[in-house]
Amino acid sequence: AFSPNGDGLNDYYTIANLPQNNSLKVFNRWGQLVFSASPYQNNWNGRDASGKRLSTGVYSYKLEVDMNGESSQEYGWLKIF
Repeated sequence: AFSPNGDGLNDYYTIANLPQNNSLKVFNRWGQLVFSASPYQNNWNGRDASGKRLSTGVYSYKLEVDMNGESSQEYGWLKIF
């Protein structure tokens, strides 16, 4: 969870130990893509591609990483406060 409200605390969605070769996609509850970055650099501030702040709520994500030629995918949930 993170709170991108500009107070300097938890303003960005951060993934610890993120390999350099990665891709992150975030979807709203209707399955629409609201954010995408490749590579993701722990710099998403909860806004969509047009710069509009997303609503408080739960979003799903798909993280793809490639480490030493081995690809893996992880799916999960995140919450914007």
